[in-house]
Amino acid sequence: SDLLGTSTARAALIGARGPELVRADDGAASVPVVVSVQADGDLVGQEALFVAATRPDAVVRSFTRMLGQPFENAQVRALSNALCVRRPDGGVAVQIGVRMRDPEDLTAILIGHLCDLARGQAGARPAAATFVLPIWFDQRAEMALADAAARAKIGIEKTVSEAHAAALTVSEAKGDIERRVVIADVGA
Repeated sequence: SDLLGTSTARAALIGARGPELVRADDGAASVPVVVSVQADGDLVGQEALFVAATRPDAVVRSFTRMLGQPFENAQVRALSNALCVRRPDGGVAVQIGVRMRDPEDLTAILIGHLCDLARGQAGARPAAATFVLPIWFDQRAEMALADAAARAKIGIEKTVSEAHAAALTVSEAKGDIERRVVIADVGA
């Protein structure tokens, strides 16, 4: 299962002992949604944040928020620290250093990183994932996520909203599906 946020991303594996968060090499349970495009390979998460301190032009943040969004959406462009440009299809691309990348490509790099971390913990790279989607995801964003997952060479088993995922967690923990619990997404 993957959770793609605008500032951090997490992954979990479900095994015999139940769900277990995938941890980065430093033990962190979340990965900053930051990619640094380098000539010798891309850096993700904490490693990309280290680059941001000295080369902010080589780093992009909050790119998952741009998935499927039109260039005209000024709020989406304002989220990025990188120069945004209009793609021929009307979408957003970002300039990182001298390279141009679209949000799907950056998200594929992030998903690939999460899959590599999962492989390190489980011994095998997952073939598919269930993605927990931010409440604001619309059909265009979901299609862009599907494109990013395909680029990362991982299938999508299912997508669920954050509120749906929270409700499933509560019902599983309590073992009582008939229980009335309000799940509120406060947009934090």
